Amino acid sequence: MQGGTTASPIAVSGNNVQMSHTDHLTMVTGFDFFGAIAGGYAAQVVRLTDITVDSALLQLESNSSEYYGVVVRWDDPQITDYEIERSASATEANAMDLPTLPDDGTPVYGIGEIIPSSEITVLDVEGNSSYVDVYDTDRWRLDLSDRPAGTPVTVAVQFDRHYVNFDGDVGPADPWMALVDEEYVPAPSETDTVRTECEGGIDFSFPTPILEYLYYQVFLSPGAVATEDLPEEGDTGTARYATGGTFDACGTASEAETTCADDWDLDGVLDEDEPQPGSFLQQVQVMQCGAAGNDPLGYVPLSTDLIDVDEIDEDEDPYSDPSRDLGGRTGESGEEAYIEMELIGGASYLIIVGAGADTGTYEFSVRQLL
Repeated sequence: MQGGTTASPIAVSGNNVQMSHTDHLTMVTGFDFFGAIAGGYAAQVVRLTDITVDSALLQLESNSSEYYGVVVRWDDPQITDYEIERSASATEANAMDLPTLPDDGTPVYGIGEIIPSSEITVLDVEGNSSYVDVYDTDRWRLDLSDRPAGTPVTVAVQFDRHYVNFDGDVGPADPWMALVDEEYVPAPSETDTVRTECEGGIDFSFPTPILEYLYYQVFLSPGAVATEDLPEEGDTGTARYATGGTFDACGTASEAETTCADDWDLDGVLDEDEPQPGSFLQQVQVMQCGAAGNDPLGYVPLSTDLIDVDEIDEDEDPYSDPSRDLGGRTGESGEEAYIEMELIGGASYLIIVGAGADTGTYEFSVRQLL
């Protein structure tokens, strides 16, 4: 500003600096960490936490001699405000428990990594086997059981990609998030997703080998939405995937009585007629139909409201609201992921993080909006 201490300061437009994301990023033990800043005027704040030894040496390396760093002792929290996900395989289906969400707007954090895909075996109804890829998709539990049942709790979930090299590239390239009631997310396990005592049928177990339709239903899809989730012609939804969709989440019920040999879960739909969802949203709808007793008229399919806004809008710009310190992006291009949703106290929710075939470390924050 020119005359910044006077009653009528004037902005010097040539000195304007665009600040797209000024929140800190987090460095924890076990993950490589890179930073990137523009020379001459920029700074990056990195929170160092999860230090598991009595003393540690911090070494800052850069591809320029013009960078400077300083370490500042910050507050020592009495309660850890972050959780770390260190998955060893893309086939893992466990959910990480986030710290208890404060009711004063203070954020809690999740730090994780999308790792390379794993290969498993699937079996068709004839017992023929083939190989398929399972892409890493992370599950984070946001438990609101400490809040009064039925009380509305509005939260904001903000995703941040991390840098992957000294060139300022970020990854994963195209992440997405979803926030959904935990009961509508498949929860396979080695004890309940398995052929038990049954005469006939094809033996299988989770995670491999597994029935082909179960592969599509229980291993979370690497994509948030699919073509079938698009609005139908004439739909007036404001977002690309706002409403509509042609996916049959219930499958075709058998007119004859089924057995465990041809209907593993005994839901009245033969294994060969079970739906094979092609997106995470469709998997949620399959779970909804199952909870409604496989009655297509017994439930209202959830829509793309549960998917982050950057994934479903029509542009390639990230959500950003500087006035509320929400949104923005880490790198110069690409989107992050942002969700703002009203939840209900007394329930448990899952935050799902996916990135297609991409890999990379990330973090996200969850805060209650007051």
